[in-house]
Amino acid sequence: MLEPKGDGEDAKRIVELINKYHLQKRILFESFSSAALKKLARLVPKIPRTQLAGSYKATGHSQDFAVSFYTADAANYLHDKNKKYMLWGVNSNKQMRKFLNPDKGVTGLLTDFPVRLAKILQENNHFCIYYQPVTFPTENFAANLKLNNGHQVKADQVKLVNNRLWYHVQPNMWLNEQNLAHHDSLAPRAQVGLVKVDQATPVWADLSFKKSAGKTLRAHSHWNYFAVAKYHGKRVYNLGGNQWIK
Repeated sequence: MLEPKGDGEDAKRIVELINKYHLQKRILFESFSSAALKKLARLVPKIPRTQLAGSYKATGHSQDFAVSFYTADAANYLHDKNKKYMLWGVNSNKQMRKFLNPDKGVTGLLTDFPVRLAKILQENNHFCIYYQPVTFPTENFAANLKLNNGHQVKADQVKLVNNRLWYHVQPNMWLNEQNLAHHDSLAPRAQVGLVKVDQATPVWADLSFKKSAGKTLRAHSHWNYFAVAKYHGKRVYNLGGNQWIK
């Protein structure tokens, strides 16, 4: 979740970065500023937005509303307007079970104890893990692919859709993993999981590891990955979009 500050003066820059790293399906906006949400609604209307606090009747440019306390009036109003009603600071087991009751009309909980909430969701058969399709063509991608018929082709783009890799080869053709007899060590393969970085780790914009993505992961942090590849014999990870770490 991204929380724009102020009146949305950085909205255009935020959208540029989202588009650059192909994160449109992995981002949610939340903000106390209705002006910022209004600008984002105009720039990227398909990315969900949540108004934090304020009046639940003033959510015209937001799809959802989140606040730290519950009222039945808000739940009924937002339900009638087909908007989601979320509560933050729901930290006790008692609160979690209370607001998971469908009669309350709460559609989302924000908590400091996600593992605790996950266990309660599992107990009530609410919990489901799924991965959104992630699509990335990588910049300067190059891999030699061997097809099932023995021919070798060069790929210049790759995308991950529904956890299956597709490779772009000339002239303007996409092949999936089932078409391949072999792909070299530069070609990533679909895989999802969690990786821990033990030290400050730079993020790279392609598999050549020559172009920086402009950020560094903090030491001892955990990150979801969506594809893996080999670089000089060692495993490297794709964090979504044009983001690789080694």
